[in-house]
Amino acid sequence: PIVDGWSTLTIDEARVEQWCTEFGDGGVGLRTGHLVGVDIDVLDADAAHQAMEITTARLGATMLRVGRWPKRLLLYRTLTPFPKHRVGKIEVLGLGQQFVAYGRHPDTGRAYDWPLGDNPLDVPFENLPLIDEAAIEALLVELAPLAGGAPSGSRRMPPTSGQQLFRASDGLVTDGRDGWLSTIAFHAVHDALDRGEALDVAALTALIWDRFSVTTNLTRPKQDGRRIYDLRDALRKVRDKLRLNSTGCLPPRSLPVAEPLYAVPVDRVAEARVELDRQLALAMDSVADYHLSGDGSAAPRFGIRATVGLGKSTAARRHIAAVRGRLIKEALPHRILNFVPSLALADETVAAWNSLGIPAVALRGYEALVQVSREPMCRDLTAVRAAINAGYDIQSSACYRSKNAHCPHFAGCAKQANREAVAKAPIVVAAYDAMFSGFAGCDQDFGLVLVDEACWQRSLDLVEELAIETLPFLGLAGIAAMRKQDAQGAKIADVIAVRHRLSLALTGIPPGDIKPDILEGLGIDAEFCRDALRAENEALVRPHLCPGQGPGERQKAVERSARRGIGLRVIKLWTALAELLEGESRAVGKVWLGPASGKEMQRPIRLYERKVMDAAIAGLPLLHLDATLRPDIAQIVLPGLEVASVEAAAPHQHIRLISGSFGKSM
Repeated sequence: PIVDGWSTLTIDEARVEQWCTEFGDGGVGLRTGHLVGVDIDVLDADAAHQAMEITTARLGATMLRVGRWPKRLLLYRTLTPFPKHRVGKIEVLGLGQQFVAYGRHPDTGRAYDWPLGDNPLDVPFENLPLIDEAAIEALLVELAPLAGGAPSGSRRMPPTSGQQLFRASDGLVTDGRDGWLSTIAFHAVHDALDRGEALDVAALTALIWDRFSVTTNLTRPKQDGRRIYDLRDALRKVRDKLRLNSTGCLPPRSLPVAEPLYAVPVDRVAEARVELDRQLALAMDSVADYHLSGDGSAAPRFGIRATVGLGKSTAARRHIAAVRGRLIKEALPHRILNFVPSLALADETVAAWNSLGIPAVALRGYEALVQVSREPMCRDLTAVRAAINAGYDIQSSACYRSKNAHCPHFAGCAKQANREAVAKAPIVVAAYDAMFSGFAGCDQDFGLVLVDEACWQRSLDLVEELAIETLPFLGLAGIAAMRKQDAQGAKIADVIAVRHRLSLALTGIPPGDIKPDILEGLGIDAEFCRDALRAENEALVRPHLCPGQGPGERQKAVERSARRGIGLRVIKLWTALAELLEGESRAVGKVWLGPASGKEMQRPIRLYERKVMDAAIAGLPLLHLDATLRPDIAQIVLPGLEVASVEAAAPHQHIRLISGSFGKSM
C-alpha cells in the first residue's frame, strides 16, 4: 500500500477524498479484519476450483475476485477479527492484512475481475456470510491436501488432456500449452453451466483467450512451428467443449474429496499439559543420565509433538532449567543451545530465559541489525559476502588474521562483541540457519540443544543460477588472454571441455529429474563426473581475500570470490551427478532440468541440496518441540529422533499445518 500506517489509521469519507486526490492513479485495496479474504493462491486449475468448492460448501457462497486465473479470493465477514491463517498456498487474510479489490494486476497488466457479477460496490458488508476463527481452522485442515498447488517445473495430467504441464519460474506455462488451453476452456464452460448462463461462443472465446494469454509463454511458435497461438485456438477449444456438452460427453468436474491430514484431538488441555510435563521429565532424565554415564553412547534425541496452546516452550524451559542445575552440580556440560525460527523470536526467547534468572544471548548474524541503532552488526558486509561466496572462514578472511591484517572496524565491532558474548553465555539462542552453518563456540561445553518449532524446511537449499547453454564458461574469466602453455590456462581449458560435453548431453534430456540410465546413454558416467570434479577443483580461482586490504586489492578479491562461488556451485552439480550415477539414493531428485524459457530461451538446471546439521551440534543431546511434528519428515534433518505425541482439543487455538512434500530432496 502507498499510504503509511494503512493498517491502523481511521478511514472516513474525508480521508478517501484526500487519497483520491493524492493517489488517483493507484488501485483500491480493502483492509481485512472484520472483512475476511480466503485467498486461494494456487496455479493448478483443478485444485483451485476444488478448494473454492470446499470453501463455499463450508462457509457459504460469496463474492469472487480473480486477478491471475486460476488463483482466486473469496470474501466473508466475522464479528471477532483474528490474525492471518495460512496453509501452503492458501491464506485467510485477517487483522493487519489487505487485498486489491480494484486495479491492475502487476503480472498480467489486466484489471482485477469479479466474474460472478457481485462486487463490493454493490453488496452491503452485512450481506457477506458470517464466519468465525474456528470455522477457518477447520476449513484449512480440509484444504491442506490442495494447498500445495502446482509448483514451478512440476507436472500433472489435466482432466481434458494427456499432455504434461510445465511452468517456468515466473509461473507461465511453457510446455503442454495446448493441454493448458483445453483445461481453461473446460473450466470456463463448466463455470457458465454452473451459473446457468447461455453458452455464448464469442464471450467464452474472449474469456478463454484472455486467461490463456496471461498465464502462458507465447513467445515461441506452436509445436508444429508454423504459427504462434492466437484467438483461433481458443475458438477451436470452445467449439470442442460445446460439442461434447451437446452430446452429453463433456466430462464432469467432480474431483476426489480432499482427505484431511490432521486428526482432531479429543483430550482436555489440562490432561495434555500433565502428559507434556511427564514427557519432558523423561527426556531430561535421559539427558542427565547420558552426561553422568560418560560411556560414549549416542546422545539421546527426543521430539515432542504438542498442540498449539499447551505452553510447550515455557514448560520445556522450566524442565531444562532444572536439569541444567543438576549438570552444574556435577561439573558436566550445562550450556544450552536454543534454536528458534527467526531472530525476532530469538530476542523474545532471550527475554523468557532471563525471566527465569538464567542469562541468555541471541546469536546475531553479520547482516542482522543492532537492536538500538538498527545498523548492520558488521560494517564491511562486502568482505563478509565475498568470504561466503568463496567458501572461506569469515573471521580469518574478512575480520581478523593478525595484528597487521584485520578489518579497520574490528575494534568496537558489534558482531565481534556478540561473538564474545555468545562464547560465554549460559544460554545461546539462535535462528535455525545456524543449525546447518555452525558458529564460533558452538562446540564448547553445550549440554543440550533445544529446537523450538519445525526446522526441516531450512535444510533444503535450491541453487538456480545454472543454465545448460552458459554452463561451459560460467564463472571463468580472462580465458582469451591465457596462453595454452600456461598451467592455469590448461586447467581452465580442461574445465571448459568437460562442461561442454555435459552441456551437450543435458541438451538432449527431456525436462524433469535426471535419470542415471539416460545420462549414461549419452556418455556421462560416474568416472567422467569424478574426473570433472578433480579438474574443477584444480581450476578454482584463489581470491586472496584478507582482512584490511586496500581498495584495489579488495575489489580484485571480491571479483575472484564471486567467480569461485560460481565454480563451487558447478562442483555441487558434478558431485550430485556422480552420486546419482554411483547409485546413492540421497542423490535421486537432486538435479532437475526445466524446459527452455525466457527471452534467451535457456534451459535451467536446478540443483536441490539437502543441508546437514553442523557436526559440532549433531552429536549433542537434543529436544525438538513442534505442534505438527512428523517423524518421517523430522528424521531427515534429525535422524534417530524419538517422537512422543501430546495433543489436546483446543478449539480457540490456531492449528498450524504442514502440507505438501519436502521437495525433490525427499
